[in-house]
Amino acid sequence: AFWGVALKPGQQHKAEVPEGEVLHLSQVCLHSPKAGTNWLQVVVGGTTYSACCLEKDKTEHASLDLFFGQDAPTFVNKGASEIHMSGYLEPMDEDEEESEEEDEEAEKPAAKAAAKAAAKSEASPKASPKAAAKAAAKAEAAAEEEDDEEDDEDEEGEEEEPVEASAEEDEASASKKKAALAALAKRKAGEPAAPPAKKAKG
Repeated sequence: AFWGVALKPGQQHKAEVPEGEVLHLSQVCLHSPKAGTNWLQVVVGGTTYSACCLEKDKTEHASLDLFFGQDAPTFVNKGASEIHMSGYLEPMDEDEEESEEEDEEAEKPAAKAAAKAAAKSEASPKASPKAAAKAAAKAEAAAEEEDDEEDDEDEEGEEEEPVEASAEEDEASASKKKAALAALAKRKAGEPAAPPAKKAKG
């Protein structure tokens, strides 16, 4: 389908491209040219581009081969003369449609992954106090277990000490008994034999 727009000096026009079609800009020319240069600019995605420069008696028309899709370009006339633009709308190629659909499908998982990553990063500060509390509880439990083990070892040591002490006391008493028996034997060996007892007279 034919497409055409007349831009007066300083005017801008936002083109509307139907879904499933592309705009082909093929011709631009000056209408009632005046002295001075005229710049045809195109704004796409927030960026301004100069498409062509027209001037009276030098370059009053230009052939272009520009295609625009759903990005809705805006045309701007920077000059003192009116600019006429012409072209046509045509259906988008099936290959282009498929490529755009594939791009959209590829962008969806990436967007979901980014959203999940953002949710995790937001949730991590909230979860960190719980994790810290769990870690602290585990550390306290481990410390208590170590204290209990130390107490058990101390009690075992205390129980073993009386056994060792009683064994030492037994050895000392046995040695004392041996010494007493030896002394007694020496005394008996050194004493003279007792005289026989006298018989009583009747």
